[in-house]
Amino acid sequence: MLKKVVFFLAAAIMALPLSAVERLSSGEQRRHLSDSLTVALANTDSPADSLRIITDLFDLAPRQQRDSIGRLGIDIAVRIGDSRTGLDLIRNICNLHHSSDTALEKDYDLAMNFNASADRDETVTFIQMMQNYNSAKHLSADRRKMQLRQLIRRATDDDPETDLERMVILHAMAVNIAEISQGPLLNRYFEELDTLASGLRPEAYALQNLICVQASMAYASSDASRAKSVHYDRRLLNRIDAMERGELGIRHPYRDYNANRYVLYCRLLSNFDNISPEEVEEYYAKVMEIVATDSVAASTNRKSLRPQIFHAAATGDDNTVMALLPKALDMPYNKGIRSRLLRIMIDAAGRTGDLEKQLEASLEYNKILEKDITERVNENWRELEITYDMGRLRQKYISENAKIENTMLVVSLVAGAVLLILFIILFILFRHSRRLAANLKITNEVLNSERRSLAGAKASLEKAAERARLADSLKSAFIKNMTEEVTVPLHTIAEHTSLLVQFAKNEEKPFLQKYAAAITLNTEIVSVMLADLESLSKLDSGELALLPRRASLRTLCDDAVNGVSHRLQPGVQMLVDSKIPDITLYIDSTRILQILWQLLSNSAKFTAEGRILISAEITGENQVSIYISDTGIGIPQEYNEHIFQRFVRLDPSVPGAGIGLPLGRQLAELLGGTLILAPQSPEGFVTTFILTVPIDSRRRRKS
Repeated sequence: MLKKVVFFLAAAIMALPLSAVERLSSGEQRRHLSDSLTVALANTDSPADSLRIITDLFDLAPRQQRDSIGRLGIDIAVRIGDSRTGLDLIRNICNLHHSSDTALEKDYDLAMNFNASADRDETVTFIQMMQNYNSAKHLSADRRKMQLRQLIRRATDDDPETDLERMVILHAMAVNIAEISQGPLLNRYFEELDTLASGLRPEAYALQNLICVQASMAYASSDASRAKSVHYDRRLLNRIDAMERGELGIRHPYRDYNANRYVLYCRLLSNFDNISPEEVEEYYAKVMEIVATDSVAASTNRKSLRPQIFHAAATGDDNTVMALLPKALDMPYNKGIRSRLLRIMIDAAGRTGDLEKQLEASLEYNKILEKDITERVNENWRELEITYDMGRLRQKYISENAKIENTMLVVSLVAGAVLLILFIILFILFRHSRRLAANLKITNEVLNSERRSLAGAKASLEKAAERARLADSLKSAFIKNMTEEVTVPLHTIAEHTSLLVQFAKNEEKPFLQKYAAAITLNTEIVSVMLADLESLSKLDSGELALLPRRASLRTLCDDAVNGVSHRLQPGVQMLVDSKIPDITLYIDSTRILQILWQLLSNSAKFTAEGRILISAEITGENQVSIYISDTGIGIPQEYNEHIFQRFVRLDPSVPGAGIGLPLGRQLAELLGGTLILAPQSPEGFVTTFILTVPIDSRRRRKS
């Protein structure tokens, strides 16, 4: 098939006389090559060959045609499972949609059609950063403040699990701050972003390029940070050269990087006071070469005259500056850099002695500066940094708060006692002034004694705090060791019990099976209690990690019922509702099963007759609710929160430790969901628990 493609391309090119080919402009050559590829595409019979030709057509097509061509290629890539090419196309059409939230949302959905992979995660991150940038450009000052507060809360309270999630939050903060300040805080976030990006795979070049581009644009708008803009632009030029050589990402033989280089050379020339004279001449020669050979660059140059103006300003050609600037200042294309051009005109007019132009430019420049100062939001960034850093300490503060309160109570009591003693001493001194000398000696002795007592109390408090920390550590270690040490004997007891029944005489088996079943059930109950204690300990210490994976909701419900059905009392049925939605969850299925087993075990324990039903329904865009209903003894509504407290047992006669429901609620919250006792059960049932969790745990940000 590749031979057929080459044949059609060669035939199309050879159809032109040699002199005609030589006379074709760069744009005409690209159009001719695009037509040849279109003919070749019509004659392919392999989707893979078609996809290769479509990616080349995408690079050759005019900007307005690329969206439809790119989507055709993405559709083929999804069908044949070529995620590398498909995701590359998605990132390229995102550049076309950078100013449309609706289009970027569709690009996000397209990316999610591919199988989970590092490439897909990086592409989704790329899209989210494009959305961040578009949103930051259109926020009001008040909305921006609110947005920054929310981002700080996400960065501290949610504690992003992956570098990519953290990059999305940091990027959103950086592009919002860039709209109002180019100070130390912006540097901090872009440097942290740069560090995270440099640790990604080499294949994540698109993310690294995006950060460089937006950092350069942010720094270019401030005189104080132009050197940083130059740094990022130089990096981008090197990366473009590497992409063109095929050393970075997918090689695109027909992709034209002239537009990118034109923008970079112009921006570097605009920062002429931060580059060497040799670089000024080099960049100017290169940008003018692009203008001479590329029609789009030539059109842009006519609309701005930026390369000529900045080159003249850099080389001290004030006459050229004064000849070009009056025309350039009126060009709409230069509206964003008007203050920069006015600054250049002020300097050039002063050196050429054109005081009238200098005064005129100075007045307008001062108005722009005044307007910029008025419109800028003067945020207290130091306070913002403190808020950001303090957020990280919030969890540690909560864990230590109880210890501090106890310490403060003891200190307050000691201080109160000391004050009381001092008051008594002063009263005695007032009443017995004649015995002042003797009382002073006594008072000094009392004070010295109290000082020693306070020092001893402080030392005791420090030892008590250390013992508390050690006790917490020993508690976790003890629970873990106990679980490991007890679980093995329990399994051994259960296995030997089974062996005793298996090898007993036939006439003895019915008698022994009754007791063997009781032993097995009780060993299982003890094992579950130990596992629950270990889970609670890990939750308290923050060591319980989530391992999300794809799982069928119906299968999870079936597995939960199968794992608990042997605990049912005689005559009780445990059923799975046939109307459970046939959906796939992306969540930690082990923790979901652990919660369901707790709820179903409770229902089995307290239901002597009737039935237990597990059902589910979709209750939100990214939310499913699972219901556990039973015909048991019921729970009074006044205990609907009391039962979720640790070690609470409404009926002490029923075996249990009172940790199942508290553990279930904590696991549900860890998964991003809730566990509650329903205020009202369906007809025919007495008690209903509702477990609500996200369908896709990766989309909790949109919940």
